[in-house]
Amino acid sequence: MQRLTAISVVLGLATLLGAAAPSAQHPALTLVIERNMTCFDQSTMGRLLIDNVEVAKTLELPWRDNKNDISRVLAGTYAAKMRIDGRRGWRVELLDVPGPRENIQLHVGNYASEIQGCILVGDSIVRDSAKRACMVTNSGAVVDSIRARVENIGDSSSRNMSSMVDITVVIR
Repeated sequence: MQRLTAISVVLGLATLLGAAAPSAQHPALTLVIERNMTCFDQSTMGRLLIDNVEVAKTLELPWRDNKNDISRVLAGTYAAKMRIDGRRGWRVELLDVPGPRENIQLHVGNYASEIQGCILVGDSIVRDSAKRACMVTNSGAVVDSIRARVENIGDSSSRNMSSMVDITVVIR
């Protein structure tokens, strides 16, 4: 019963904040990012949860007044979609991010210096004293694992299941 209540709250918040509610035709998935500390370079670290289970560590830029390309995004609830184009391959893109923000994604990468407002995922966070920065490790494998989870939701007979899943990203 608690899980159902938590899902209802997330879905209700998503609707109130303008995120698309899951359709009756597609399964839904909620990714929760809990930010919890900063590093030498003030990058923001956290964890990514699916169904209240940690599936990844996260790394973002520091807070810089929501400025495009140099700041992490505002905490909130966002509808999201899958992308599989360009050099970054498969990733999750947040929709309707406030401010002059677009193309905010969860994708492969190691250091905050490799992103422009996006969110990197990996299996652990390492403090690199030589570079005075933090990094996530095994990012590619973690993105592949998240992709597999998305593609295994719902009707497994579909070849491209990720395009048929309603995604919500909650950032705390």
